[in-house]
Amino acid sequence: MSWKLLANPILYLALVFLLAGDLGSQISVNAYGIECTYSWHLPFTPQGKYQCVTAEIPESKKGKKDGKRQQYYSCSWCGRGDNKPSSCYDCATQNGVSVTGPNGSWDCPAGIDTQPGLGERQYVCSRFENSVQVDYYCKRRHLNQACPSELCKAITA
Repeated sequence: MSWKLLANPILYLALVFLLAGDLGSQISVNAYGIECTYSWHLPFTPQGKYQCVTAEIPESKKGKKDGKRQQYYSCSWCGRGDNKPSSCYDCATQNGVSVTGPNGSWDCPAGIDTQPGLGERQYVCSRFENSVQVDYYCKRRHLNQACPSELCKAITA
């Protein structure tokens, strides 16, 4: 077999691997998972449940957006398929001291909450420092938490 015939498929295969590596988490996302796009929290007790909240924008009968509606879930476990923690961009302390810079990502292993009344830093990123939960205030979400749908139960009001 000539080298020219073999080189083309090898280059295409290399391109596929490079593309797959670049997409990273998008490939390993659980198709049957729930993405916590509004907020999520660790269980408050050892026997407790994870709380996952999605933000859905329903369409009205006239085709106009009615505004955001949240769906709450109680889950026995949550975790992303790529094993990365949820995170936010451009985070600061309560006193406004930047911890990431404008493009830095900050891990939020204890939860993320959306608080629209906080101005431009409307995402609260929770972490544990010395066994104490500490909140940071961020401008943008980076990676949302995900929960397997088979481990979650929708909570209705």
